[in-house]
Amino acid sequence: MVIINKVNRQDYRQKGDSPLKSFASTVVEKGKGNPDYTGQSAQVLAVEAKSLLYNESLSLAETYGGTDRTTDKDKCRKDLLDVLDLLVEALEAVMGSKPDPAAFIQFLGFVLAKIPSRKTGVVAFPVIKTMKSGGDDPRRGVVKCVLKADDPLEINAIVGQRSDDNGETWTNGLMSTKLAFEMTGQPSGVNALYQFKFIATNNRESDWCPPKAVPVV
Repeated sequence: MVIINKVNRQDYRQKGDSPLKSFASTVVEKGKGNPDYTGQSAQVLAVEAKSLLYNESLSLAETYGGTDRTTDKDKCRKDLLDVLDLLVEALEAVMGSKPDPAAFIQFLGFVLAKIPSRKTGVVAFPVIKTMKSGGDDPRRGVVKCVLKADDPLEINAIVGQRSDDNGETWTNGLMSTKLAFEMTGQPSGVNALYQFKFIATNNRESDWCPPKAVPVV
C-alpha cells in the first residue's frame, strides 16, 4: 500500500542555485493572490520576500564573487528553503480536504512523495558519492559530502563519525537531514576518516558505510 500525503522536500532542497531561484519564482507567481491558496497567503508572501533577498545575493555572488558574498548567498538560500518548508507544512495540513489533493500541491510546482505506509525492510548503508575539502572553497576545516540512498524518501537523518587515527578511535556527533551537506569545524591538516549510516522510517538504521579518507584543508 502506498499513501501520497507528503511533498518531496528533497526535490527543491537539492536544486542548484539558479534552478531554486526559478522554482521560488514559480511558487510566488502561481500562489500569490490565488484564491485557492488564501489560507497559505502569509507563507507565499514570506517566500516572495526571502526569494527577493536570495535573488539579489545570488546575483552579487555570481557577478563579483568573494567569500563574504558567497556566505551571504548561502545564508539567504537557507532562509528561502526554510520558508518553503513552512509553506509545504501549511499545504500538507489542508491538502486532504481538497477535491484533488495532488493538483493542489503540483500546481505550485511541488513534487509529491510516494511514501510506503509500512516499510520495514533492511535499509542499505549510504554510498559516498563525493567528499572533499578545499578546492574552490577557501574556508578551512570544511568538508563537503554528497551521499546516495537507495530510497531517499525513507531517510530521516544521517549520522556520521570521524577518526583522526586511521580508525583506531572514532568521534561521534556528525548529523544531517540532507544527502548533500557540509561539515564545519573539522581539524585542518588531518587526513581524517569519515563514515555514515542512515536513520530511516519505522525506527530502522542502516549499517555504517565503508570509511572514506579526506585530507582536511
